[in-house]
Amino acid sequence: MSNQKEEIERENEEFDRDGFIDEIEMAIDYGFEISQKDYELYQQCINERTAEETAVVEDFDMEM
Repeated sequence: MSNQKEEIERENEEFDRDGFIDEIEMAIDYGFEISQKDYELYQQCINERTAEETAVVEDFDMEM
């Protein structure tokens, strides 16, 4: 049961992160100013997502 709870929490974190990324990208597209703090968090979120996606691809490549 603990694993299921951890999985749900991880999915919620990913959803929140992706939602934040979308909000910042939309704000940038529409010309709104972004605070330096929000932009740094945005960059951190992008880097984390990229690292996770890279890890998944590497795991897949190793299995083949």
